[in-house]
Amino acid sequence: SGSGFYWRKYTDGRIELFGRFGLTIGALLDVVFPKVFTENPMIFIQENGNPEVNGWVMRVRSLSKTGFSVAWNQWSGSGAGTAIDVCYHAIGK
Repeated sequence: SGSGFYWRKYTDGRIELFGRFGLTIGALLDVVFPKVFTENPMIFIQENGNPEVNGWVMRVRSLSKTGFSVAWNQWSGSGAGTAIDVCYHAIGK
């Protein structure tokens, strides 16, 4: 484990990584994995417990062995600029 993440490695070489980061709704962010995969992992991201209603959908783009970028789709400006906590789960080799 480390600051803002936990990981484990399986005997078949797969890595499972759980991480957390803060970001502002509407802002772009590049996230670097604390452990490097040998192939692009499967990833899930989720806004963690933000009570604010917002008009933005967070998505992953530019997924690679070393990290990913957070991008947004917007259907209204509601919530823009709000600080949120995001959790992610990546698994792969």
